[in-house]
Amino acid sequence: MFLLSMLSALSPASAFPGAFLGDGSSQPVNTKSVITVARFGDQTALTLQPDVQGALSTFGLVIPVPPGFTRADLSLVNPHATHRADQYSAPRLLNTRCEDLYAGIGHPPYPQDTGPQDTDPLGPCSYSGGCKEGMTVCLRDTEPLPDWFAVPEADLSVEDGFELAEYTGWILTPADGETLADWMAQQGFVADTDTAARLDVLVNQGSAFVALRVALDQAPRRAATLSPIQLRYTSEGWTLPMQLSAASSAGVQDVTLITLTDSERGATVIKNVVATPLPDDGCMVQLGEKDWATVWDEIFTRATGLPSRAEDLPPGAEGLVWSTELSELYGNCDPCAAPPLTWENALILGVPEEQRGGYRLTRLHLRYTPTLLPDGLSLAQGEHMGRQQAVYHRHRWELESELALCEGSPSSPPGTCYNAEYFERVASGEIPKSRQSVGSPAGLGCCERREPVAFLFTLPIGLLMFFARRRP
Repeated sequence: MFLLSMLSALSPASAFPGAFLGDGSSQPVNTKSVITVARFGDQTALTLQPDVQGALSTFGLVIPVPPGFTRADLSLVNPHATHRADQYSAPRLLNTRCEDLYAGIGHPPYPQDTGPQDTDPLGPCSYSGGCKEGMTVCLRDTEPLPDWFAVPEADLSVEDGFELAEYTGWILTPADGETLADWMAQQGFVADTDTAARLDVLVNQGSAFVALRVALDQAPRRAATLSPIQLRYTSEGWTLPMQLSAASSAGVQDVTLITLTDSERGATVIKNVVATPLPDDGCMVQLGEKDWATVWDEIFTRATGLPSRAEDLPPGAEGLVWSTELSELYGNCDPCAAPPLTWENALILGVPEEQRGGYRLTRLHLRYTPTLLPDGLSLAQGEHMGRQQAVYHRHRWELESELALCEGSPSSPPGTCYNAEYFERVASGEIPKSRQSVGSPAGLGCCERREPVAFLFTLPIGLLMFFARRRP
C-alpha cells in the first residue's frame, strides 16, 4: 500500500426525518444533515443532527416516531461521537509523492483529529441539566414544564413533556394531521398546507410524533447545526420516513447517512432508489485555490448530475441520487481519514455491547429535490461484503505517468518520477525534496517525520521497481 505523506478528509457535513415550522411570517429551512443509524436485529438507534437556517431564533420541529414511543427512548448524545463518525468516514484526499509509490517504507499514523476530542468534557452548562461523561440522557425530570404547555384536545393525546438542551418537547399521538397542525399553531408554529398534508399521511400510517420547540440565542442567518437527538425503537422493517423533511427544503437537501450494522452482513443500501456510481478512486484531482470539500462536492455533482445549491439547478430540474462513499468492517480502512470511533463512541451511537468484537460501517451520500423524495427510504444490508472507499490523490505533475487524472488531460509530455526533469525540478525547489516534503502541511493532517537517511536507502530499490514496471 502507498506510503501517505498526508491524509485530508472532508470537513464535517451536517435533510432528516422531520420538518421545521415557523411562525407564519418566516420558515426555517434545512439543507444538510448527518444521520447516524445503528441497526442490529429489530433494534434501531437513530441519531439526527440537522442544520437550520432562517430569521427566527424560536421555531418548531416535528419528527415522526413509532407508536408507543416514550421519553425513555429519546436522548441527547455527545456531538463528539457524531463528529468522529463523520470525519472518519469522509471521502479522503491523499497527498501522494514519488517516494510513496516506490519506497514502500510503510504507513503513517492517523492525521490529528481537528475536531473536538472525546476527552474534552461538555461542561455542566452545555446541555440543560448537564451531561455526565457526555453519555447521559440529559433530561430534566424534576423541573416543571413551561406555563405555555397546552392542554391536550380530546383527539390528540400528549403522552409526555420534557426539556432537553435547546429543545422543549412533547410526545404526541394525534387523531389526524390537521389536529396536530392545529396543536402546533397553539404553540406559535404554523404548518403550511403541504406540511399538514404530509403529517396526515404519517398519522394514517400509524405514526406518533415528537414535537419540539427550539429556542436558540439568536436567529441562525447562516446554517447552524443543532444538538444531536437520538431516537431508539424496535421495528421489523428498516425504513426512514423522510417525506416530512421535504417541507423544510430550500430546493435541494443533502444527507450524510452513516450506518453501523452487523459485521457478518454486507454494506447498507437503499433498496427503493437506484444507486449512482462515483468515479473510480485512485485518480488525481486538481484543487487549485479550492479546498477539498468544495472539490468533492463538484465531483459528486458531476457524477450524479444534481448540484448542491438550488440556484444552480436548471429550470424544472429534479433529482434523487445516492452513492456509497465508504463501506468496511470498522477500523479496516486503508488509508483512514481520521482515527476510528472509540468503543465509547460506538456505544453512544447505539452499537450494542455484544458487538464489541466488530461491526460494519457504511457511509451513504443522498441528495434530492423535495418533489422526488419518496415517502420512506427502504434500507437493507446488501451483498457487497468487501471494502468500498472514495479515495483520491492530490494532483502532482511528476505522477502523471503513473496515476490518471480524474478529469482533464495530463501535461504534454506527462511528468514522470525520478527522471532528469524531475530532479531538475527538485533542484530548483519547484518540487520539495523528500526530507522537506515528509510531514504535516499546516491544517492538512499530521504524519510522522522521517529522517532523510531512510529515503537514501530506499531510493535505489525504488528506481529498480520503477524501471522494472516500465519494461514491456
